[in-house]
Amino acid sequence: MGHTEKRSRTSLHKSKKQCACYSATERRVDRKPFSAPSEGRWKHKYPSQKGEKQMKLASKYNIVAVLLVLLAWSANCTRMCMAADYTKVGVKVGDTADYETSVSYVDYNRTHMLVYGIIGTVITANFTDYNRDGTVNKTWQIAGDISIGAYPMFLYFTAANLTAGDPIYAGSTWTINETITMTVAGIPRTVNHIRLPDGSFEAYWDKATGLMTKLNAFVIIYWYNYTMISTDAWSIVTPPPPPPVAPAFSVKLSGEFDYGNKENTYVRLAALVKDYNTSKPVSGANIIIQIYYPNGTLWISGVMLEKLVGTGIYEWESYNKIVNMKLAEGVYLVHVKAFPGGDPTGSDMLLFHIDPPPESGDPSSATMSHYIASTVVLAAGTIVGVFLIRRHKRLQAETANAMKLPNK
Repeated sequence: MGHTEKRSRTSLHKSKKQCACYSATERRVDRKPFSAPSEGRWKHKYPSQKGEKQMKLASKYNIVAVLLVLLAWSANCTRMCMAADYTKVGVKVGDTADYETSVSYVDYNRTHMLVYGIIGTVITANFTDYNRDGTVNKTWQIAGDISIGAYPMFLYFTAANLTAGDPIYAGSTWTINETITMTVAGIPRTVNHIRLPDGSFEAYWDKATGLMTKLNAFVIIYWYNYTMISTDAWSIVTPPPPPPVAPAFSVKLSGEFDYGNKENTYVRLAALVKDYNTSKPVSGANIIIQIYYPNGTLWISGVMLEKLVGTGIYEWESYNKIVNMKLAEGVYLVHVKAFPGGDPTGSDMLLFHIDPPPESGDPSSATMSHYIASTVVLAAGTIVGVFLIRRHKRLQAETANAMKLPNK
């Protein structure tokens, strides 16, 4: 009973003490109700007006920095997205171009180009170089991959739509200096231009097609200079003036028309070449002679030479004497063509005969022929003699009968 009462008092005391604490707290709260803090009390948490300006300025700098980073990233992304596409071929099969050309130590002045074939990024192009008189100097062909700049392909073609700063082909250390507008074959075009510091190479390519429009290049010991004068790659073709027409020639061929196969002489032929319009002798022409066997196959072909310079007379002589060449019997055809430099502009022909044939040269054959002829003549004489004798006898018999008739 005593112990129970003591514990009860202790518990009651603790309870009253806790209640007193709670009551004190409640009284403090009640005594000092919540109100907005004064500026001085919160000075360490809220900056002054000067501090606010500094923070605002710093925020602006941060925003600008972020924008610059974004712009740089965007520019880099744009550049990556717009990187040169070296797989794009700008020309097409059938495109042509004509260039005014000059090459060291070479006498041609115009070049014609034809895009012959395209497979992927590999282009095949045919070229024809023309002499100053309009005749063909030579024809040649190139083929290569424009994406990797196979030499000499990059001289004439690049990928389409390259621009300043781009390598002229993938992996090249040569980059386009500038992209400009210039007149090409009479039409304003956007072109890419590159020039090496030492001046040994300078080229312009049409941007849209990658086709070379102008080239000055030093290769080994030659300077190559090309300037485009016409093309159908992007415009209606204005053909260059036709090459000058080669002069027409008049050719008169002469020679012996009948040879014996045992003759100890050469076959010799001559041709007089004149200008068709002026009838003046032509010197320096290229005269080709071709002689055909009687069966139509070619026996020999050669060049006739102007031995008497300035006369226009060109001669040809066989390599051996007739008796040693053992030519077959028959009629031989001689054809002569005169070239001023390109296609022939004059020609002539003649026929000559080789007789008798090699196999008829045997003396026994000649003797047999003589015997047969003699036999024929003797037989004919015998027949005529017999005929005359019989006629004479008939006349004698008729005369004798007439004399025996009685008189009336």
